[in-house]
Amino acid sequence: MTYESYKTVYPAVFEKAYKQRYTGGDPLAAQMFDFLVSHRAYDFGYLYHNSIGTPVYTFRNYVKDDLGDLTSSINAGNFQTKLDEFIAYYN
Repeated sequence: MTYESYKTVYPAVFEKAYKQRYTGGDPLAAQMFDFLVSHRAYDFGYLYHNSIGTPVYTFRNYVKDDLGDLTSSINAGNFQTKLDEFIAYYN
């Protein structure tokens, strides 16, 4: 259902509610709006890092606090196991 909505509802809402409303009929602004939407990207690590044990925060904290052996912490965090479980859930 979500995918179908993304294919049908999103384009209509985008075209009418966003593009026409915020560009004021300016074709160059509408073209820029289209460019921005067509080049968006999603960062898997940012969106799902809580599901796989927050490896981003582990790395950041080790660098920030100079905690020493990052490898042992990554191995202890079972990030690969959590990632495998996450992938299995969605397969």
